[in-house]
Amino acid sequence: MTIQTAYKSDNAKKKALGIYEETLTQWPVSYESRLVETTFGETYVIISGAKEAKPLVLLHGGGGNSTMWLDNISTLSKHFRVHAVDIIGEAGKSAGTRPVKITEYSTWLKEVLDALNISNIALCGASLGGALAHQFALTFPQYVDSLILLAPPSLLKMRLGFIFRGLFANVLPTTLFARNFLKYISSKGKEFPEQFIQAFVTQVKSYKLNTMRIPIISNDELVNLPARTLLFLGEDEVLYDAKRVAARVKSVAPHITVRTISAAKHMVSIDQSDLVNEKIISFSS
Repeated sequence: MTIQTAYKSDNAKKKALGIYEETLTQWPVSYESRLVETTFGETYVIISGAKEAKPLVLLHGGGGNSTMWLDNISTLSKHFRVHAVDIIGEAGKSAGTRPVKITEYSTWLKEVLDALNISNIALCGASLGGALAHQFALTFPQYVDSLILLAPPSLLKMRLGFIFRGLFANVLPTTLFARNFLKYISSKGKEFPEQFIQAFVTQVKSYKLNTMRIPIISNDELVNLPARTLLFLGEDEVLYDAKRVAARVKSVAPHITVRTISAAKHMVSIDQSDLVNEKIISFSS
């Protein structure tokens, strides 16, 4: 069962997708776009890289879209056939239908991969995308050769400060608040250009917050993640205590490779894009 909640109105959607198209002009490599049909609605995918290369599937963070990978795509597409997927029900070009349960996202993603005719993938998810990625890997392990998780919110209880700031960012989407929120979640927050700030404001004003509960992954589930699983944590993560997360994962599932990245907060793939790119390539190629 799904509900239409991604955008506040048709006009809001039009504004947000206008910003999306403007941002996509900055995609630094050639790409093709696909709209694939699923039982949850159309899903938009940006594809870059050689057709014969290993498939890498990217899932962005909550409230965002595939343009979050602008700092990563140029390097990653030299080594992979990259499929950047707009998560259904989020602030992208996929349908606004939003699954009620996190498990439904796995069914949706399987349908996307089947429509693209890919399997044996490297699957990489950031924040919400990371939670969806490890859920998919547990549900359909036959599709996933390697799993890369960028600070998923499902590893430890989130700090109240992060939750409140996120809520306020959606209730008060002003330029000042957006700038401060981005500084809070990214070590490069002070460097974001005004165009990025205004795009963020427009996106937040247009989008209905996804309030789906994200369960904490159990110890048994951690143990059953793929043998080739890589977890990135920002040393200055604000979502939760990165040291506690690293200790938990290493203790429960020592097969998981944990990389704590210095000078990085929650937006680790943006804060330290070169290092993250390098580690993904060496781990999953």
